[in-house]
Amino acid sequence: MYRIAVTFLVANFVFPLAGKSEDAEKGSEYASSLLRLIHENAASIVSYDVSIKEQRLKAPPGRDVELGRRKARLLWSEGSREWLYATVGETERAGANEDVQSGWTAALYGERKDCFFASSRGFRTVRCEEIELVRNRLGWPDFSTLGLVAYPHWRTANTSETIEQMLVPSDNLTALVVNSSTVTVTYRSEIRKGVTIIQVWNIDTDKYVPLVRKSFVEEEGYPRYLKAQETYEWEKAGSVFVPRRIVCDVLQSLRGEHGERVDYEVSTETEFDWRSLNKAIDVEQFRKESIDSIEKIRALVSWEH
Repeated sequence: MYRIAVTFLVANFVFPLAGKSEDAEKGSEYASSLLRLIHENAASIVSYDVSIKEQRLKAPPGRDVELGRRKARLLWSEGSREWLYATVGETERAGANEDVQSGWTAALYGERKDCFFASSRGFRTVRCEEIELVRNRLGWPDFSTLGLVAYPHWRTANTSETIEQMLVPSDNLTALVVNSSTVTVTYRSEIRKGVTIIQVWNIDTDKYVPLVRKSFVEEEGYPRYLKAQETYEWEKAGSVFVPRRIVCDVLQSLRGEHGERVDYEVSTETEFDWRSLNKAIDVEQFRKESIDSIEKIRALVSWEH
């Protein structure tokens, strides 16, 4: 039923050689400035109405192939307590014996501390005391970290601290000029003794956005391997660059029949349709009445407008 192409992630990257300490310091400062520009661009996405279309393929060896499709509509108005999230999705599994399909339709409208949740099971009011917790549970991406960490990233208590550490010039942060319009920035962070995460960005220095972001794992006694890779396509909306398409390949693993580690890829392709960005949004059109039926929710996530 599926045509599955297994693509091994290959890292074509040369780590910069250590040079004079003064040159290394300048390179770190340059790398820091490039990451800060990416962060500033992402942080400029404050109010938006965006449609998202996602397809995710998961094919672990010896297990069911899983293909997930999802459409979502996100409306967030900075400074307002009103927001709306709607999603329609389906997951299709192909196993040895039969095909299994499951689908869902749901929406959540927030107004101050009250949330109105709608799904195929009905309509109810819930409390939304901690808005960030609600957004994380929904899978609402944190656009303020776009391009710096894996998409979709969800805000956590230590998000700001992690980002700030990444942006500070240090011996762990280096830059390598590839050509007149591309610079490779590398950041190393030891997550525990003997295990280091190496993040690498290929940055477009005309737009100051990442074209590719890679995450390597370096463990003492083992060869370095590529854990994840993201490629980006961007478009300009006013003075801000926003993603048009993000493709992410992540290496995952499971235990084989004899306890051995078996690696496989999970590939996700996400497309974006930015209906409005950093402009006044007519929140009147998004009320709890706009999600009180399955038909209305499906109309919200439609890409036709």
